[in-house]
Amino acid sequence: MIYVIGDSHTRSFANNHNFFPLFIGPGKEMCFISDAHLNELKKRVSAALKNLEDNAPVLFVLGEPDTRYYLGKGWTPWEPVTSEEIAEPFELLSRSAQRYGDFLTWAKKNFNIQILVFNITPSERIQQNKYVDCFNKKLRIICSNNKIPFIDIMEDIMNHDSIKSQFMADVVHLDLSVQPLIEEKIKQAGFELDVSEHVYHRNSKTLQSDFLYDERFSCFTYQPDSKSSFKKLFSKFRGLLKSVKGNANAKL
Repeated sequence: MIYVIGDSHTRSFANNHNFFPLFIGPGKEMCFISDAHLNELKKRVSAALKNLEDNAPVLFVLGEPDTRYYLGKGWTPWEPVTSEEIAEPFELLSRSAQRYGDFLTWAKKNFNIQILVFNITPSERIQQNKYVDCFNKKLRIICSNNKIPFIDIMEDIMNHDSIKSQFMADVVHLDLSVQPLIEEKIKQAGFELDVSEHVYHRNSKTLQSDFLYDERFSCFTYQPDSKSSFKKLFSKFRGLLKSVKGNANAKL
């Protein structure tokens, strides 16, 4: 099982027993547009990582909000009213990529986990996808230099400069139909997954639905008012997994 930690894009990993999606906050807060945002991101991610078992595989799903913000329309690019144009967006993307790299170095140094990184997610906005492509190129180099698997499905889901419609849940989020593509890339990176029987749709229910489940994001959520929430969540989930595996073996 892969722990998936990030912004609202963790919803693309919902309803699948191979993934434990954990939504730590909205993209406008969990991003790399400033050092302050990076520090808050570390704080929330730390609250989750410190409760994981040793050598746990963790896939980080972050970065798309930066490309959206640098369009120069704030956090509402779908609205006709625009804000002041952002100068040198590609320079700002480079800074975001550097902060992402600093974040990965921090996570690798402070936690005993196996890190994977998911590609920056594209959207239906052509200009934003230019920023996505730039960010992904930089992030791929960062991951390579740090020997971190970069889970990249861009070639599978893109049609020239836009995303194939069948893979979109909305303008910016991927549909659950991308999960087989992601699973294959993760397997190629050397991680074992059970892909024998899957149902990829939003109405499916799995073990995850018995816990702190958020219907809006189809995943588990950061609980800032409860310091022990992550610990209780992970402990209970791991216990149930062992129980299910034991019952399955007994039937063989």
